[in-house]
Amino acid sequence: FTPVEVHRYGGHAPELAARFAAKEAVSKALGVGMRMLAHDGIRWQEVEVVGDSRGKPMVRLFGRAAERAQELGVTEWAISLSHTRQNAIAMVIAY
Repeated sequence: FTPVEVHRYGGHAPELAARFAAKEAVSKALGVGMRMLAHDGIRWQEVEVVGDSRGKPMVRLFGRAAERAQELGVTEWAISLSHTRQNAIAMVIAY
């Protein structure tokens, strides 16, 4: 997780789990999937999922993730997060 994510959501496992799911969804939308963990992929910290001033989740990309989005022509993200104490889900649309 990024320092901002840890600061805002650290200690809240369900919220962190939802953000983890969102990072995975973003990675798949960027066409790299679990290769995020590979040397030639993007790093988990290059995808940040935080809430705006109203709590609406938004995606911020850095480094190779931002480069990959630019290569694909992705400029906007729609994101939905949901979680319970035991489950988390995220959906993203890149456009």
